[in-house]
Amino acid sequence: SPQASSSAPPSSASSVASTGSSVIVAAASSPQVQAPSTSGGGGGGPQLMMALNGTMKAEVNMEEISSLSTLSLSNMTQALSKIAHATEEFAKTDPQGARQQVTSLIDSWIRLYAETSGNEKSMAQFLQVLHQFGVGKVGVHTERFLRLATTVVVEASLKNTVAIGNDGGRPTINYTVIDVYSKLLLFMFRHLNTAGNAEQIAKQRLSMLGKILSVTIRTMMWSYEKSQQGDVQVMRWDQRPWYRILLNLIIDVNKPDPAFEPMRLTILSVFGATLHVCQPLVMPSFAFSWFELVSHRHFLPNLLLAPDQKGWSLAQELLVDYFLFLEPHLKRGQMTPAVKKLYEGTLRVLLVLLHDFPSFLVVYHLSFCNVIPENCVQLRNLILAASPKGMSPPDPFTPNLKIDLL
Repeated sequence: SPQASSSAPPSSASSVASTGSSVIVAAASSPQVQAPSTSGGGGGGPQLMMALNGTMKAEVNMEEISSLSTLSLSNMTQALSKIAHATEEFAKTDPQGARQQVTSLIDSWIRLYAETSGNEKSMAQFLQVLHQFGVGKVGVHTERFLRLATTVVVEASLKNTVAIGNDGGRPTINYTVIDVYSKLLLFMFRHLNTAGNAEQIAKQRLSMLGKILSVTIRTMMWSYEKSQQGDVQVMRWDQRPWYRILLNLIIDVNKPDPAFEPMRLTILSVFGATLHVCQPLVMPSFAFSWFELVSHRHFLPNLLLAPDQKGWSLAQELLVDYFLFLEPHLKRGQMTPAVKKLYEGTLRVLLVLLHDFPSFLVVYHLSFCNVIPENCVQLRNLILAASPKGMSPPDPFTPNLKIDLL
């Protein structure tokens, strides 16, 4: 399916050049942008997200039909709440007025980005302002800034979604603020604390990327857990703003750049570790976006094309995470509309792998088939039909074919 394009600057400089917190509100009220589709043949709307989460909670007995042990499933189930609780406890230590201060900084960044059209010299001066607040120097301050900034921009992007969705259609989201904020995250990764020799700079950049991704995931889990409290239903939590932030980072950070080629595989590994933490078994309501991110053309192919097959094990781990999530649903033999969408997307991704990376499927066919139910003949056949490039498998209908002599 068509992949979402890279993040873009605001379409209206006047709407993002306002002063104070009105910048974010104005951006959230500007013309709407249709949310990108997911790879599962049309994407996961609120109804599908609710159905998927309801299936996980009510219809599927994971302990009885999953390949994982009861202890492993319990750890997966509790991981989300534990991470959210830890984030909640840290949020209680925020100084008074911290959110207003971060909102003001985001306002300043949006105005600067709109007025300078991405001029790096001007943006470097903004990083000096962040330094004055301890961002990039003190770990606690960096994490607090990222958590509050992410929360602010996500809330801004969701301002109008409920009203637009009243007609039963799919709500649309304005991604202007999120896209500009993603540029700030990219700039922090590239230029914040880049001092020393080449090896030290690489370590600083990887550390900053890890911090950005880990705080984003923890904040997402915290947001989801908060949405489950009170009268707010699970369908009210929207995965799309979080997907957009991670998508922008995957696209922008993995663009070809000679300066980052020596650390390309390590960068992909940081993204892979982040996706492993928020895998569908841990966070079912993020499953559609998660699979879209894993199968994205800027991520999975880059992993599989890494020199000496060094990215294959990570790709295999993520796909096994996904198959373990699907396994209980597929064993039942009856798929809900949400699971059917995921299944359709799975077929498409496996077809691409079969065509472009058959050797990958050959190497890991056993681990994949171990977590795919026996009744899923189509999925298993797609994997078992793979043969290494350059090898022509014999025609099974050849007369007098002797399998033991092949």
